Amino acid sequence: MTPKRVQILHGAMGHKDYLFQKRLALRLPIDSFRFDFRGNHETGGPWHLGRFSNDIADLETVVDYLTKELGYVIDLLVGHSRGSVVSSQWLCMSEQAKTVRGFVNVAGRYRMEVGAYASSV
Repeated sequence: MTPKRVQILHGAMGHKDYLFQKRLALRLPIDSFRFDFRGNHETGGPWHLGRFSNDIADLETVVDYLTKELGYVIDLLVGHSRGSVVSSQWLCMSEQAKTVRGFVNVAGRYRMEVGAYASSV
């Protein structure tokens, strides 16, 4: 049987352990994985707001590694704010997203043409 996992994505100006992410991961009945988008917390590189193509590439790299090296498939995506936007885009684009049975959108942006993200849409 293929092991399933929950992928948890953080929001803008956050990291893998802030707010609810770590507590949620510890309480889930299946394995989970959290990571920092590039330039956030423990991940190197410059920090940027609204570089969704980089965030999607980061997610794709994580998914590829955990799938190929450990045999996991994503069963559920939980995205907060920026992580919800990235999750939504990845779900629409990635072949590997076909295994995902659920998506939890926690405070995701819905008016992307307004504010700090406007130049990235």
